[in-house]
Amino acid sequence: MTDLKPAAGYIRVAPKPQADTSKLVEQQRREIERDAARRGYVVVHWYQDSGPELSCARQPDLRCLIDDSCSRTRPYLAIFVSSLSRLSRDTLENEAYRSKLQRHGLRVLSAECADELG
Repeated sequence: MTDLKPAAGYIRVAPKPQADTSKLVEQQRREIERDAARRGYVVVHWYQDSGPELSCARQPDLRCLIDDSCSRTRPYLAIFVSSLSRLSRDTLENEAYRSKLQRHGLRVLSAECADELG
């Protein structure tokens, strides 16, 4: 058996009326853990934001994820999200985040995509 590579997971939920936020969080967590294991990773650190659609400046854990990921001491090699839109629904902002993370040597992987994105 090979060793699993360390990864971070990012969960973002935008609460909806009549929605159980904890179920949405657990659903994303299960999707990420399943995909990470399938690709040979284990999630060693979680980041999570809850709230309406906001920019990175208003999503504290996304900002922490990006800052931590760009540091030399980060304890993981990849970032998993359940969907790429979890980083940002704005196409240019999403691409900027992914590009910055990839420049720092991280893979950005989505449970919704079969192929690696970085």
